[in-house]
Amino acid sequence: MSDKTDIEEILDQFFQAIINHDMSQVPLADRVTYSGNLLPDAAEGADAVREYLSGSAPFIKSLQILDKVIESSSAAVLVRYEAINGVQFEGGYFMGFEPGRIARIRTVFDSRPLMQGGVG
Repeated sequence: MSDKTDIEEILDQFFQAIINHDMSQVPLADRVTYSGNLLPDAAEGADAVREYLSGSAPFIKSLQILDKVIESSSAAVLVRYEAINGVQFEGGYFMGFEPGRIARIRTVFDSRPLMQGGVG
């Protein structure tokens, strides 16, 4: 199995975990970091990242992967989300990997639709 194939499988697991709202089986490195525009500080460590993802995933009704680029031990994934209140927005995941695990996650997306969409 190639590194690219391994990363594809990990990405599939990651996004399926978001859809299923179950982050327990996502392969995270012990010292993984997660940062993004809705976090004041990065979440550091597998437990903290799992906790953040577990808290935010239930607000995502659906997601669609629009594009994906894998280079060496990194990936960029463009995603379209639909929140549970019907608001749609797009974002990017920029991820780094170590063998068999996610080592770094950085998200960037336009949060204006979320801020303007309100709750039902």
